[in-house]
Amino acid sequence: GIDLEGRAAPYMLLLSIMGIFTALVVWKVLDILFKSPWGRILRSIREDEEVAQHHGHDIFTHKARSLALGGAIAALAGAFWAWKLTGFQPSFMSPAKSTFLVWAAFIIGGAGNNKGMLIGAMIITLTEFFFNVLVAAQGSSTLPLADTSSFIDEKFVWMVTSPLEVASIFFIISVALLFLRKYEFSEVFFWFSLIFIVCHFVFDDRSIDLVFPEALGGIKAQMTYIKLMLIGLLIMLSLKHNPKGLLPEVPYRPERPKEVVKDE
Repeated sequence: GIDLEGRAAPYMLLLSIMGIFTALVVWKVLDILFKSPWGRILRSIREDEEVAQHHGHDIFTHKARSLALGGAIAALAGAFWAWKLTGFQPSFMSPAKSTFLVWAAFIIGGAGNNKGMLIGAMIITLTEFFFNVLVAAQGSSTLPLADTSSFIDEKFVWMVTSPLEVASIFFIISVALLFLRKYEFSEVFFWFSLIFIVCHFVFDDRSIDLVFPEALGGIKAQMTYIKLMLIGLLIMLSLKHNPKGLLPEVPYRPERPKEVVKDE
């Protein structure tokens, strides 16, 4: 749309307001359902289906209702997403850009509560925005984070062209962590060093030229893949050292009704 002065109508502002309002409404509805008897039934099914079924609950029906509710919320979010994109293409629905990021937010933030999911989604969104700026900065030295983008490109070129140097540094770090009795981290750096040693003997200059041709700018870091790698590392570290997420689920107990004392 266009306003009276010929400027584009602020649909993004309207969409943002509607999205925030809808998110608050959905949050409140889910919070009410979470504290309701149906929410307690779903949690009991999640913990132990056999015990829930033993108490007379229809597992299939409750799961179907939960799936229908989740599908309705996802459809509502998809409607706002389609409005923002003003169209759909098959590339928009790739797992790396949709399902993978949702699971990352779910794992990093914390399962079983809305606040944890919100924190995880904010982390993933900020990461996405940061790397989008880095991608734009690769083509212009005047944009923000241009120095950071150049630094990443330099280190990436070094890792590709000198894998033995990278392997030696990782091996030294692995040995140092071994003396500090940080065995888990020492093992990680050892395998990193082994990977770069294998790359040194497997890949030669010709393979590097074929993958990074000079016609396309030579060796340059692909920020999209670096972003996915970092998010994958966040998921692995979260599952290994903090499996419940940044904000784990807090068990909810309904308030007991107050006792009524009858006057004699």
